[in-house]
Amino acid sequence: MTLLAQLDCPPATVLRSGHFYAVEAIHRCYRINEPDHFLQDQQTRLYAFLDQDGVLHYFNRPASQLSACSTLEEVLQIQGLKQVDFWEVSADVQQQIKALSLHGEQDQKEAQLLWKAVEAFSRQQTEEKEFDVEGLKETHMEDYIRPPDLPA
Repeated sequence: MTLLAQLDCPPATVLRSGHFYAVEAIHRCYRINEPDHFLQDQQTRLYAFLDQDGVLHYFNRPASQLSACSTLEEVLQIQGLKQVDFWEVSADVQQQIKALSLHGEQDQKEAQLLWKAVEAFSRQQTEEKEFDVEGLKETHMEDYIRPPDLPA
């Protein structure tokens, strides 16, 4: 079970500045270090803080001292991007992380990255600004097709 499933984060259709998000992107990656040089899907998961300028602030490695940042547009313009999803991480995530039973090295690494991001950015005050996920995907993703509205 992944950390994202244990935290029970709701999918985000609107991104609000000043909140924390889990971003999961799946993209095609040419692996030149593989013996037969094949294309492979690579999954990237970030736990990031969104500021009012639409910039995601996150940590790449548990030992990193400085945060990295990427704009929403840069994330949506990753070459070979097949899918990108956003989940809102709740404000009381620190208590949730303490209560989790982390199984495996990957879950522990993700928990450390999320904890580090929350500690670094939780005290930042930003104006609330909203970003529509579907609108961003339509504008910035190369091969994105808007899903049809299904009747209820």
